[in-house]
Amino acid sequence: MCRGWLTRELAAIRPAVVVALGPIAAGALLGRAVTVRAERGRLVPSAGAHVVVTWNPRGLVSGAGAYADLVDDLRRAWLAAQQPRLREPAGAE
Repeated sequence: MCRGWLTRELAAIRPAVVVALGPIAAGALLGRAVTVRAERGRLVPSAGAHVVVTWNPRGLVSGAGAYADLVDDLRRAWLAAQQPRLREPAGAE
């Protein structure tokens, strides 16, 4: 992933919430190693936007509730984006 491109996109769009589909995307957004099991199910503050970490759709074939988790995480991200207090993410001063 091109970090410069991602940084410019986030600065231009200024989203309140970004959904990271899988650990590679989450790591790029959060700047550290990430496991989906440890991070999913909550908003993770980050410079530029809050991040919702969820499963990469490629992994949904493994079953084990991953599809239901993904749907829940997407719902969580959508609801969080509707909250006025999230319009200015962490580090956006």
